[in-house]
Amino acid sequence: MRITKRQLKRIIKEEGRKLRLREDSIADELDHLRANIKDDEKHVDNLESDIEDDRKEAEEARKDESVRRRRFKRRLRRIVRENTRPTRRVRRIRRRR
Repeated sequence: MRITKRQLKRIIKEEGRKLRLREDSIADELDHLRANIKDDEKHVDNLESDIEDDRKEAEEARKDESVRRRRFKRRLRRIVRENTRPTRRVRRIRRRR
C-alpha cells in the first residue's frame, strides 16, 4: 500500500494536533493543580485559624464555668451560714413600773 504525499502530510498534521492537545491538556492540568494547591493552602490556613478560635472559645467557656461555680459555691455558703447561725435569744426588757 502506497501513501501519497498529501495523505502523509494529513497524517502528520493530525498527529501534531493530538500531541498539542495532549500538551495543552497537561499544561492545563498543571495549572489547575497549582491553583488547587493555593486553594488547599488557604483551606488549611482557614482550618488552623478555626481550630485556634475553637481553643480560645473552649478556654473562655472553662473560665466562665469556673467563675459560675465559684459564685454558686459562695451563694451556697452564704445560705448555709445564714440558716445555721444560732438564733439569738431576744431579751425582753421589763419596764419598771
